[in-house]
Amino acid sequence: MIRKYSKAGFVVFYLLCLSLSSAQNFSATINAAGGTAGINYSLTFGFSPDATDGYDPGVDQYAPPAPPPPVFDAALAWNGERYYTQIVNGSADDLVEHVWDVLLQYGSDGSITLDWDNGGLSDLGTFILEDAFGGAMINVDMTQETSLTLDNPAFTTLLLKVTPAGPPEPPPFPDIFFSVTFSTDLNWNGEE
Repeated sequence: MIRKYSKAGFVVFYLLCLSLSSAQNFSATINAAGGTAGINYSLTFGFSPDATDGYDPGVDQYAPPAPPPPVFDAALAWNGERYYTQIVNGSADDLVEHVWDVLLQYGSDGSITLDWDNGGLSDLGTFILEDAFGGAMINVDMTQETSLTLDNPAFTTLLLKVTPAGPPEPPPFPDIFFSVTFSTDLNWNGEE
């Protein structure tokens, strides 16, 4: 008996695998440095299909309250909470802009440097750092730049706006046809 299978049965399997792999699952880090004591903070943000938009133990890391000025401090803010790491839900259908606040407190030297690795960011979505006034004075495309130096203590909050990219277009489904032949001419030992 010969059975021929076309791609129709495999399309469902292919699309299921594609949908499972298209959820947003990445993170990036902004390194914040300032003050005369050489203090650095790593502020990590991103998306995971296993995360919630709240605090997730083992994934997110809370930041303590800022110390009294003039000590340098930096943290991310999400839903009113301070974080060093905040990963939010990265479902495949949540491709809207997400906004983290970058909270800054200037040290006695009055300067803060933010830097990041932009390799591959443009493939993941759009990443914009802007001032809290709608980007009127600071508007940085993080996919094009790798750092920002601030020397105006009026800028204590920046907006980190991230819009994840959708999944890439799937490659065309290959034409797969195969045949399975069952022979009734074989005995249990595989002999004819």
